[in-house]
Amino acid sequence: MLHLQDADPKLTRKLQLTAPELPDEPTPEQLSAWVELAELVQDPGFRRRMRKMAEYHAGQGSAGGPAPGPGVSQGFAQQMSALIGPARQRGVSPESPEAAQVVDTLLDGLDAARRAYVRDRLEAGLDSQSDRYHELLAVINGQQARPSRAADLEWLLAVIDTHPA
Repeated sequence: MLHLQDADPKLTRKLQLTAPELPDEPTPEQLSAWVELAELVQDPGFRRRMRKMAEYHAGQGSAGGPAPGPGVSQGFAQQMSALIGPARQRGVSPESPEAAQVVDTLLDGLDAARRAYVRDRLEAGLDSQSDRYHELLAVINGQQARPSRAADLEWLLAVIDTHPA
């Protein structure tokens, strides 16, 4: 069973800070987002996918064992954006040798089992509908939505699938 105290402390704090809080006098957009969020969290498939992501953050994901430790996911995401964004902007194809080098840099030193674990975790993140969830939270909380990483994740998964270790 997953417990919040098992998760990366930074993730736990982030979840606490981003909880939806509808203002006393919400705008029509906030009300609409609230209704959509309520519908989204009632979807068993959505809850299952989000639980899977939470389990990965808590180190209880599938093959590959425990998560690498507090803060590592954040650092990986930052490195991923720094490497993949520019490669995609240059039009680097996932099938190219340059793409393979990007992934080798990103996954440097990981054995095949750990690479498979990273791939599964990335796929779970892409499939979780978390982008829409975070967009709705931002609207409800009157905040700026975070940029989507879906295109980077799709590109990275394509590279990993094309260039296995």
